[in-house]
Amino acid sequence: MTALSVVMPAHNAAATLPAVLAALATQSLDDAFEVVVVDDGSTDDTAAIARAAGARCVVHECSRGRSAARNAGAAVAAGDTLLFIDSDCVPLAPTFLRTYLAALRSRRPAIGVGAVTALGDEFWARYQRDVQVRRARIAAHSPIATFSSQNFALPAALFRAAGGFDEGYARYGFEDRDLLARLLRLGAEVVPVPDALVEHRDVLHASRVFAKMGEAGGESAARFAAREPQVYRSFTYSRLDARLHPWLRLLAAPARLLLALATPLHSRIDRGALPYPLAAACVRMLTALAFLEGTTRG
Repeated sequence: MTALSVVMPAHNAAATLPAVLAALATQSLDDAFEVVVVDDGSTDDTAAIARAAGARCVVHECSRGRSAARNAGAAVAAGDTLLFIDSDCVPLAPTFLRTYLAALRSRRPAIGVGAVTALGDEFWARYQRDVQVRRARIAAHSPIATFSSQNFALPAALFRAAGGFDEGYARYGFEDRDLLARLLRLGAEVVPVPDALVEHRDVLHASRVFAKMGEAGGESAARFAAREPQVYRSFTYSRLDARLHPWLRLLAAPARLLLALATPLHSRIDRGALPYPLAAACVRMLTALAFLEGTTRG
């Protein structure tokens, strides 16, 4: 019997996947576990790397998105527990899997939410650590608002009872919060597992961060707001949504202009060429503007 299945969506992940698989290979776990990698339309060696490491590999010929990839991995997983991590999130301790299983066995039904950090002194590493601190404070009273599918585990039966991830979220954002809202309605409890820590090794760039926030404000936020209107209105995001506050449409053109004018700042932010407090303030402002602008599209 397989106690746990690690399910990992991966798209062009050849640079980060080996470190994740190597960390999983060192796990000190008495129970049997497996690793399932879903190659979501990669054009690099993602699938070959997964197979060489002994992982089960599901291959999508073209990218179907993160929700579909996670669902495809869960569909073939044999474990009683499903652990979802991203292909750029490296477990930092050999007890990572054991910590998760112990937490989930102590409370049922439960969703174990591990921690995510970034190592180093560069700007994006520091910024991600600050974001995690803020999320931890908010999670105490609003777990859905901060939930991320980067690093979490739950019973496979509970995941299937909730219907898995909604594959209607084709763009970035909100598919994880949508899943958690359904899991909570099934009576599940969110259990923080801070010792189940992963290091996020994605190389972030300001331009891509702001583009993702624009995507999130568009179709993804609209879908979540339609499916979970009360929950969405409790989010800070909703205060920036021009669909809920039509007067915000007046700010769409100025937001686009400010985002364009800020383009020369991107490389300075990425290089850490600005004082950290100033760069962090710029990122917070520009992500807010990008989300607002995204809500005005269409």
